[in-house]
Amino acid sequence: MERIYRECQSCGMMLNKSPHGGGTNADGTISRMYCAYCYEKGEFRQPKWTVHQMQEFIRASLKATGMQDFQALAAAKGITKLERWKNAQPAAPGVPAPKPVAGPKPATIAVKQSKTVVKPDKPKQKKADVRAPEMKKKR
Repeated sequence: MERIYRECQSCGMMLNKSPHGGGTNADGTISRMYCAYCYEKGEFRQPKWTVHQMQEFIRASLKATGMQDFQALAAAKGITKLERWKNAQPAAPGVPAPKPVAGPKPATIAVKQSKTVVKPDKPKQKKADVRAPEMKKKR
């Protein structure tokens, strides 16, 4: 019996987020191991990629969706535990990483910086009563 995974064993994406729930095997059935973005017709879509290249691709793709860099980096480093990459050799430094998949641009939030000014306490001054004499109450 084939093991069913929750995330793609190549890129780490949740399989329920993949079109059709996964990639396709050579016989046309849905793969329960790899997503549609990594695996198609029984073959990897990027068969020559190294672990490093996949990590850079994942990092750039997650940042393009608005994720913070440190979060994207942590997610990308975790792929070394996935089945496709467990026994893979790391790439030599300087290997160019692929460009990220074009996705929706994250919303930009403008933050207005405010200056907090602390004023020393001053005794309250009594305001002058400027009402007409007939409007003033006699005490």
